[in-house]
Amino acid sequence: MSRYAVAPETREGETLMVLRDSAGPASARVWPAGGNNCLAARLAAPDGRGVEVILAPEALEQVRQQPSWWGVPLLFPWPGRIPAGEYIFAGRRYRLPVQDMNGNAGHGFVKTRPFHVAASEATDAHALLQCTISSDDHPETLEGYPFPYRLTATYRLDARGLTLDVAVQNTGEGPLPFGFGAHPYFRIPIAPGGRREDCRVTVPAARRWNLGRIGALTLDAPLTRDDVTEPVGDAEDLRRPRPLERRRYDGGFTDLVASGGWVECAVLDPAAGLALVMECSDSFGTVVVYTPAGRPGVCFEPWTCPPNAFNLLAAGVEDSGVVVLPPGESWRGTMRLSVRAMGQESPAPE
Repeated sequence: MSRYAVAPETREGETLMVLRDSAGPASARVWPAGGNNCLAARLAAPDGRGVEVILAPEALEQVRQQPSWWGVPLLFPWPGRIPAGEYIFAGRRYRLPVQDMNGNAGHGFVKTRPFHVAASEATDAHALLQCTISSDDHPETLEGYPFPYRLTATYRLDARGLTLDVAVQNTGEGPLPFGFGAHPYFRIPIAPGGRREDCRVTVPAARRWNLGRIGALTLDAPLTRDDVTEPVGDAEDLRRPRPLERRRYDGGFTDLVASGGWVECAVLDPAAGLALVMECSDSFGTVVVYTPAGRPGVCFEPWTCPPNAFNLLAAGVEDSGVVVLPPGESWRGTMRLSVRAMGQESPAPE
């Protein structure tokens, strides 16, 4: 029998896929039919104890009602909100079905749709689950977004933590514009006796997106990236760990500093002596920091682009973060979640 295992588990009439380390406390639960959301993850700390790292729902109905509020929602083919669901690409105007009470199209459409389990693997080195979704499976998603696609999301649990590898392929005959984001909810404080206000956060970003201006684009004049970003002020500069205290965060950081091709963000809990770490490949140009109101969590969300990015591109912001794939080509990105001792260096990337 291999050290790692992948097996189905029935919960509330639905099938979850469980990745597990039989030699330690680590496990992850993924709901392929629920947007391929990783609903829960327990990872091993350096001292061997298990740490629940994800803010998990008590019931699957909570995810159905608010699919981007729990676990690790996958945001494709755009993260954030597109006001009124209207955008322009290559000179043509499109309108998406609106999704929220304010009339916006938010966080793409795969978060509510079932993925297909394409492969699983369990060895002494890792447990792996690969799932896919495509416009062939869900032709209704082409309404307002007539760009054929295939998205492959692969979760891997191993000694380094929980990794999400994502690949997007253009399966159509024209260009494929998209943005991708992951939305992991870290559960804090880490230690039972810890306090949220004592935890500290760090994000290696020199600038932040002006979300107010991005959300109110009129497209009546060309813009540059400097028009819609600004240097981080003293209160938002997270390049050195800053206490969460009672402050709320809900903003997109950019001009990220990568080391060895990886961008590293963390929340540090002095009471536990541990850090919850989100690393992403440098194919992501934005990290959103979000603290959900009334819930004990903090999010470090790797996005390829800010909200309303299709319209940023239409306004002339060439480095908007929108990925435009020619027919047959692919894009890849990676995110990894782990638990470290405070002050521990990141292991060398694979």
